Amino acid sequence: MPDRPDPVRLIRASNPADEVDLEGHDSPAGRRLLAEILAQPRLPDRAQHRLWRRVGVLAAAAALLTAAAWVLLRPVTDPLGLTCYAAPDLGADRVAVAAGRDLDPAACSPLWADETLTNPAIVSPGDIPEFRACVSPSGGLAIFPTADDQVCNQLGLSKPDPASFPEAERIRRLTEALADRFGSVECLPMDEAVIVVREVLIQHGLLDWTVVTTPTTSDRPCGSVSIDAGNRTVGLVPIP
Repeated sequence: MPDRPDPVRLIRASNPADEVDLEGHDSPAGRRLLAEILAQPRLPDRAQHRLWRRVGVLAAAAALLTAAAWVLLRPVTDPLGLTCYAAPDLGADRVAVAAGRDLDPAACSPLWADETLTNPAIVSPGDIPEFRACVSPSGGLAIFPTADDQVCNQLGLSKPDPASFPEAERIRRLTEALADRFGSVECLPMDEAVIVVREVLIQHGLLDWTVVTTPTTSDRPCGSVSIDAGNRTVGLVPIP
């Protein structure tokens, strides 16, 4: 049986440093290095504990701030649910804006200009205040008359995520287009309604949406549209 190679000898053979040139631990250079190491101040146990605890607190704070950045922004999933408030208060008077408006908070301006909404504590009747938009629990926009950038946080709401605006705008335009197509005729039979919905979805680039139908009856032959943006579906319900 051949002798097994000595691992220590193999490591020594592959060592690029020449052991002859290396200074030992009792050499002047070795003693100087040991003295420098021993001269370094050592933190007391309590100080070390405080240091590591501080590092842990900072790491936890960084993690919380990262999580908060996600929590404070929320996508707008219901672009049709735009509500204008008369005060920065969820219990204030409010008016829902029609579906044809865009996602700009200025959509509330006409309601203040014609005094549908008034609040003398904020602006004189007929004047238009500054607005801040938050995302309502249902995923729509809640627009408040204030210049305070922290209003959403104060009301327990999130700020709208700008990245969700393009998709929300497509859904809003989809709703308008379907309302025009279905509102222009007295009755769209269910089969024709399915074709119309699919055409409109393609036109608006919503290729991953689906059409869900409910069977018609003799007294309910027409298709009526409903949109479920959260599930990316357009429902067709039979009506008289």
